[in-house]
Amino acid sequence: MPLTLIFVSFFLALMGLSLQRKHLLSILLTLESMALTLYVSTALWALNNTSLPILAMPMIILTFSACEAGVGLSLMIATARTHSTDQVKALNLLKC
Repeated sequence: MPLTLIFVSFFLALMGLSLQRKHLLSILLTLESMALTLYVSTALWALNNTSLPILAMPMIILTFSACEAGVGLSLMIATARTHSTDQVKALNLLKC
């Protein structure tokens, strides 16, 4: 039962990523929810297995998730300052 809920939440976040691409903040939030579902699934997997390298995997994924959130927010602030909006359609790489 918990495994199906994790799959459903991951695919809901994936659907949200594919459907809600208007603002950069919504994209970052869906990416963060996908990273958190991966964290929960690896934490549950580590509880079932007692191998030492497997027990470190949830902390590694949580660390990468925090780094991804920090980089994403800094990119959002940089684009909001340069383009004065966070809408994805206003971002054009050829304007640099």
